Amino acid sequence: VDENDLVNRINIDDLPDLNQYSAIIISDYCKGFLEEEDIAKIASMHDLVITDTKKKLGDWCIDLKFIKVNRLEWVNSKDIIRDTEWLFDKIICTLDKKGTTYKHTIYPVIPIENADVSGAGDTFIAGFVARYLDSEDIGVSIEWGNYCAGEVIKKKGVSVFGK
Repeated sequence: VDENDLVNRINIDDLPDLNQYSAIIISDYCKGFLEEEDIAKIASMHDLVITDTKKKLGDWCIDLKFIKVNRLEWVNSKDIIRDTEWLFDKIICTLDKKGTTYKHTIYPVIPIENADVSGAGDTFIAGFVARYLDSEDIGVSIEWGNYCAGEVIKKKGVSVFGK
């Protein structure tokens, strides 16, 4: 869905019982499917909700477990991140070729000649969550997400990790 396309906002009341799932990942590209209050309600319905959002962060994020942002998205919300301890504790920020940061720790990546960064963020969050479900170790999970994203960017166009 691109800009100016007509979209229908998701009806949160139509969602199944979210507790049947191990984790909920929300990839929010600000296309009109979800508003801030929708994400907040979903986060209140499950203990492990992670989002990758383009929205400016705020109080609507309080029940999210983690929020994955990239460097530009962090800059867009830097004042509230800096001034809100509970929010800072949730932020996982990808730093392109420098890796990923979480709570002042940088998890570096192995330098890669990349063909295309399309899908790197989505791949990172998928790898992160898969490993987090197994380990509940944020550092190990970030390292795995970095590795998965690194594998995907080696290929031209959006690709599938492991294929």
